[in-house]
Amino acid sequence: ECQTGWLSASATIDTAPLNGTTDQPAAVPGFDCASKAADAVTIQREAIGQYTVTFAGSDAHVATVSSAGANAVTAATMLEPGSFLVKVWNNGDAAFVDGKSFSLNAF
Repeated sequence: ECQTGWLSASATIDTAPLNGTTDQPAAVPGFDCASKAADAVTIQREAIGQYTVTFAGSDAHVATVSSAGANAVTAATMLEPGSFLVKVWNNGDAAFVDGKSFSLNAF
């Protein structure tokens, strides 16, 4: 059971395999205290450098995200509880970019 104030969900995701794919969510490894299903954590590429990460059954409202790649900046915005829009862009020119990795922690 999820505890108030504790980590609700987390995932570290390499976006490289998603390049050019915008149609269906893909299950990715991660932690979701609300669900142990194989597809509890999903990611869907919405556009270049923009991804929706969803934690099934989670009521998380806040997330922190950090880039695991060089020259990349990230930000996360809640779309609805348990679902976050993650944006990834180059630090040098501020252009949205695919092929980077990020870590997302939801509370």
